[in-house]
Amino acid sequence: TAAMSRVYYRKAKLICSKCEHIVECAEWGLLYEKYGLWGGLTPLERKDIRRKRKIRVIEQQNEQELIAFFIFLKIMKK
Repeated sequence: TAAMSRVYYRKAKLICSKCEHIVECAEWGLLYEKYGLWGGLTPLERKDIRRKRKIRVIEQQNEQELIAFFIFLKIMKK
Protein backbone atom coordinates (compact mmCIF):
# COMPACT_ATOMS: atom_id res chain seq x y z
CA THR A 1 0.00 0.00 0.00
CA ALA A 2 1.00 3.62 -0.30
CA ALA A 3 1.27 3.98 3.48
CA MET A 4 3.65 1.02 3.67
CA SER A 5 5.76 2.51 0.88
CA ARG A 6 6.04 5.80 2.75
CA VAL A 7 7.15 3.98 5.91
CA TYR A 8 9.66 1.89 3.94
CA TYR A 9 11.12 4.95 2.20
CA ARG A 10 11.28 6.95 5.42
CA LYS A 11 13.27 4.17 7.13
CA ALA A 12 15.50 3.62 4.11
CA LYS A 13 16.20 7.35 3.77
CA LEU A 14 17.36 7.40 7.38
CA ILE A 15 19.86 4.65 6.61
CA CYS A 16 20.99 6.45 3.44
CA SER A 17 21.48 9.73 5.30
CA LYS A 18 24.19 8.09 7.42
CA CYS A 19 26.08 6.52 4.52
CA GLU A 20 29.33 8.05 3.27
CA HIS A 21 28.45 7.05 -0.31
CA ILE A 22 25.07 8.79 -0.53
CA VAL A 23 26.15 11.16 -3.32
CA GLU A 24 27.70 8.44 -5.48
CA CYS A 25 24.71 6.20 -4.89
CA ALA A 26 22.26 8.97 -5.82
CA GLU A 27 24.17 9.74 -9.03
CA TRP A 28 24.20 6.05 -9.90
CA GLY A 29 20.47 5.86 -9.29
CA LEU A 30 19.82 8.88 -11.47
CA LEU A 31 21.71 7.35 -14.36
CA TYR A 32 20.88 3.66 -14.12
CA GLU A 33 17.98 2.83 -11.81
CA LYS A 34 14.22 3.18 -12.26
CA TYR A 35 13.16 1.38 -9.08
CA GLY A 36 14.04 1.40 -5.41
CA LEU A 37 15.77 3.92 -3.21
CA TRP A 38 19.19 5.08 -4.38
CA GLY A 39 21.21 7.67 -2.47
CA GLY A 40 18.18 8.56 -0.42
CA LEU A 41 16.10 9.35 -3.51
CA THR A 42 12.82 7.63 -4.36
CA PRO A 43 11.93 6.75 -7.94
CA LEU A 44 9.68 9.82 -8.17
CA GLU A 45 12.37 12.11 -6.76
CA ARG A 46 14.90 10.76 -9.27
CA LYS A 47 12.42 11.17 -12.10
CA ASP A 48 11.94 14.82 -11.14
CA ILE A 49 15.70 15.44 -10.97
CA ARG A 50 16.21 13.72 -14.33
CA ARG A 51 13.56 15.95 -15.87
CA LYS A 52 15.23 19.07 -14.44
CA ARG A 53 18.70 17.95 -15.55
CA LYS A 54 17.37 16.75 -18.90
CA ILE A 55 18.87 13.29 -18.54
CA ARG A 56 17.41 9.84 -18.97
CA VAL A 57 18.09 6.42 -17.51
CA ILE A 58 20.81 4.51 -19.31
CA GLU A 59 19.08 1.26 -20.14
CA GLN A 60 22.06 -0.95 -20.78
CA GLN A 61 25.38 -0.74 -19.09
CA ASN A 62 28.57 -2.55 -19.75
CA GLU A 63 31.44 -3.22 -17.41
CA GLN A 64 33.68 -0.53 -18.91
CA GLU A 65 31.00 2.15 -18.44
CA LEU A 66 30.58 1.14 -14.81
CA ILE A 67 34.31 1.24 -14.12
CA ALA A 68 34.63 4.64 -15.80
CA PHE A 69 31.71 5.98 -13.78
CA PHE A 70 33.21 4.92 -10.46
CA ILE A 71 36.66 6.26 -11.39
CA PHE A 72 35.04 9.58 -12.28
CA LEU A 73 33.23 9.72 -8.94
CA LYS A 74 36.40 8.87 -7.04
CA ILE A 75 38.30 11.66 -8.84
CA MET A 76 35.50 14.16 -8.22
CA LYS A 77 35.48 13.33 -4.50
CA LYS A 78 39.13 14.45 -4.07
